[in-house]
Amino acid sequence: MNRPKDLNVNSWIEYAEYLERLLAPKPKRSASQNAYLHVCISIYAIELGYTLDEAKTLLKRLCPFMVYEKNGFKFIKKTSGMDSKELTDFIDWIRNHAAQQNINIPTSEEYNLNRHGIDVEIAKQKRYL
Repeated sequence: MNRPKDLNVNSWIEYAEYLERLLAPKPKRSASQNAYLHVCISIYAIELGYTLDEAKTLLKRLCPFMVYEKNGFKFIKKTSGMDSKELTDFIDWIRNHAAQQNINIPTSEEYNLNRHGIDVEIAKQKRYL
């Protein structure tokens, strides 16, 4: 949104509200949420025979809200810049996408209940990731 050029009060109010939304601090994601994202991507990678980087890139390319266009070119968003809501949406999308391919990725609650077992299985496959 561009800064209004006229003296219309409503335009300036809309612009101020836009700036407020733009500059408002986003809720940061937690370390545990970030770790869970990597568990989801790792399971997906293991099941389909990709490296971690390949799986992460593929998932981001396939996810409609992770791709954006600028000056006629397509780019992929970085997960490092995502807030907790955006990361939750991406994790949910990964789990749903994986389920369509008959890949079971545990919920975060299931992961927390069996963290050790899941981490051991992922560690066994680390050399392939």
